Amino acid sequence: MTYEPIHERFGVTGSDGQRREVEFVRSGFLAQGDRPELFFFRVSGEEAVVGISGGSLARFDDHKDEIAHYEQMLGAHRGRLAVTLDRVTNAMVLVGQHGVYCHSQRDATKPAMDIQIITQELGKAKELIQNVMEELRAERENRLRTN
Repeated sequence: MTYEPIHERFGVTGSDGQRREVEFVRSGFLAQGDRPELFFFRVSGEEAVVGISGGSLARFDDHKDEIAHYEQMLGAHRGRLAVTLDRVTNAMVLVGQHGVYCHSQRDATKPAMDIQIITQELGKAKELIQNVMEELRAERENRLRTN
């Protein structure tokens, strides 16, 4: 069985409307400054480098151990989605706790309308994330079956 890098190769359309083939080569961190992450690509045969400021990656520092754990178990995309799902679930718990104290003026047995709407929207976001994770898992299983 030969390895076929599916996610490492993709096509893009430039601002000039011309389609180009792109191949991901490698990634790494620059050891100076704010430690930007660097991504190396080959675009139509020419090397290209994209740098993402370490400062923009800092927002993930709070959860980097959790992200690394789930990425190891589920892969990069599904792992990050799993952590996102946990964050949404935590937000739902906090909103639910707030709903205990903020009741609707019309019906004291229900949370205030804004809390009901926030809870519904977070629930829809969770369903969407779960759906994407399931589709990624199914795609991976199908790829493995065909190889």
